[in-house]
Amino acid sequence: METSVTKESKKRNQAPLKLAVQFLKDYKEVIQNHSLEQQIEITEHLIGMVELMSGYLQKDDESLYGECLKRASELMKKYGVAAQSFYEKNFTQYFYYENALGLATNAIIHGAAVA
Repeated sequence: METSVTKESKKRNQAPLKLAVQFLKDYKEVIQNHSLEQQIEITEHLIGMVELMSGYLQKDDESLYGECLKRASELMKKYGVAAQSFYEKNFTQYFYYENALGLATNAIIHGAAVA
């Protein structure tokens, strides 16, 4: 019989996977109604965003965060309303512990399926 500690550990170990699954789900929802050219640009933007935010969180370099915001603003200016779904997903929430913890907890509680 499993102990409650083991069950709790299993739930906690699901957090990174649930976050990755939710990120991928959000990504797929964002790109589904865009042209191939837009999908590529959004994908490249997200990759750049992950790289910049990773550097920002490791080095606490405000210029990297500013660059991330600048690029997001440029994408919004370029695509306007067409980029609305991207901004509604608020991908930056995945980079902050409190937000990511909330997303993971919500996914675990509601049993988000693995895509």
